[in-house]
Amino acid sequence: MKYMGSKARIAKHILPIMLAECEKHGITTWVEPFCLAKTTKVFTKDGIKTLADVNVGDFIYSDSCDLVKIVNKVDSCKTQGLKITLKGNVKIDTTEDHLFYLENGREVKAGDIRIGDILLSGSSSEKPNIVLDLAQFVTIRNDDLRGSRGGVVFEDHVKLYHNAPKVRRYITVDEDFCWVLGLVIAEGSKSSISLHEDELGLANKFLDIYKKITGLEFENSDKFYFREDVKSLHVAIPSPKIYEALFFKACGIGYGARNKSMAIGFEMSEKLVLKLIQGMHAGDGCTRLKGKYKSWNYKTSSETLAYQLQAILSTKLNIKSTLSQGMNKERYIGNRLLKESNYFNISVNHSSDIATLEGVEVGNILQEKQKGFVVTNIEPCVNTYYDITLQDGSSHKFIIDGGIVTHNCGGANMIDKVPDSFERIGYDLNQHTIQALTGIRDHVDEFPNKVSEDFYKSIKKTEAHPINSWVRFECSFGAKLDNGYARNAKGVNYAQMGLNLALKQSPKIQNVEFICDSYENLSFENCLIYCDPPYQGTTGYKTGAFDHEKFFDWCREQAKKNIVFVSEYNAPDDFECVWQGEIKTNFSSTRKKATHKAVEKLFKVNPK
Repeated sequence: MKYMGSKARIAKHILPIMLAECEKHGITTWVEPFCLAKTTKVFTKDGIKTLADVNVGDFIYSDSCDLVKIVNKVDSCKTQGLKITLKGNVKIDTTEDHLFYLENGREVKAGDIRIGDILLSGSSSEKPNIVLDLAQFVTIRNDDLRGSRGGVVFEDHVKLYHNAPKVRRYITVDEDFCWVLGLVIAEGSKSSISLHEDELGLANKFLDIYKKITGLEFENSDKFYFREDVKSLHVAIPSPKIYEALFFKACGIGYGARNKSMAIGFEMSEKLVLKLIQGMHAGDGCTRLKGKYKSWNYKTSSETLAYQLQAILSTKLNIKSTLSQGMNKERYIGNRLLKESNYFNISVNHSSDIATLEGVEVGNILQEKQKGFVVTNIEPCVNTYYDITLQDGSSHKFIIDGGIVTHNCGGANMIDKVPDSFERIGYDLNQHTIQALTGIRDHVDEFPNKVSEDFYKSIKKTEAHPINSWVRFECSFGAKLDNGYARNAKGVNYAQMGLNLALKQSPKIQNVEFICDSYENLSFENCLIYCDPPYQGTTGYKTGAFDHEKFFDWCREQAKKNIVFVSEYNAPDDFECVWQGEIKTNFSSTRKKATHKAVEKLFKVNPK
């Protein structure tokens, strides 16, 4: 197979068509693509979504709990898969070739997973301090409306509306803040908190911290209202619009019991997450003792909150939990009839985990335990499946149900998916691309796992080199050659991320020959040629403008002695379209919006 270009994002659609042509000549068959079921849950800043509901441009949480952008999404033609059940009632529906990771970090295809294996869950990277700026929630005066009065933004304080008290503008998310946030998630509405009548100490603790956070002054006792008929304590929040802006808007915890969310927990350090969960448990949790066995439980009517809590316990604190569902029977609270409703329960049963959740020393939070969930059952299933691709520069790993780590389909080249029974030759006019690929093939053990900005600048615009050219791609913004030293506020090590990907790709391209040359200088016989030129109407490569008409004529000439395929949006009338599909992508350089839908096509060039 002669290969020019890169088309990883639709490889699963077009590669079978091309290899079918080769099969006519007795060559080989194709390995199935890897995908996840439409019902698979991923975690976003706004809650949980299924793969069916995510879109290009959405951000989801990676294996290190960092937000990464989805840059492509395609549906699979496959309908047969595996349902893998893990301890903790975690269920994964996937095709057999989708990649997961065992506890030791080794890649494993779903079809090779066995009962008793431990699938790796995520582990959080070091998180920066979170500071909330309440200025964004100030009511703006309407100059067109007579008598309109808005809030005021000062250097260190704000008034959210015209007659609001002055409160601190910048709020640091510390352990006290996280505890009260947890209580609000569990028991708060947008203007009050409801507790049991015996929980006066809890109410006082909340109001004392609320005063410290905002700088407001009031008497706690003035805010308590007891209802004897339902044995409840109602805490009326002072300045409820400030409280709403602080917890519901700034922290995005959701309105209504069924819509509660703790997505902000993915952004927190382990210490803060622990306090957040302790605050939630103080409101809606319980610890049960049956004989000598203890269990920690959190019950909620929010499906989003339940799945987030299980994933955050796993990724942040290395605590494995069980998620179950049940049904509350119709019942009375005082004179109010509550109808039958479903609930979700998260339970933790390991004694050391319960001790952690109840407040052990911070240094003992991360315990040496298994870093994943044990596989308990595997069975065939039928579903609809999707692939997504994550942004360049990411690890291409993300977390799904239970915080389990999986890998997206993107980030690889077409040629490494072609069976190695072919004679595989890759051509590209950019010598740095060829040298970087040669480096991945032959020198991956020499690649650096850390690159300083000084070194990056020192090799910029130097001659192509297997290692230096790779660095100039992987350590640049957007993984584009010499596009500036890549950095972000979270201190991501782009060299290490690129090295991880190179180590996986290297064994797949060991017998690939990489040649730097222009298609114009090439001529073949008895080969399958796949070309992926710059699309018409889009920005060309740094190697110069691309003459499409000249290229199409070359394809016609090569088709006389070879099988020729071309990926394009459009092609001449004598090129046969053998596949097309609408692809959500953000790769176009001519679009006005960040994402768009494009109809990708595969053309076969038939000889005349």
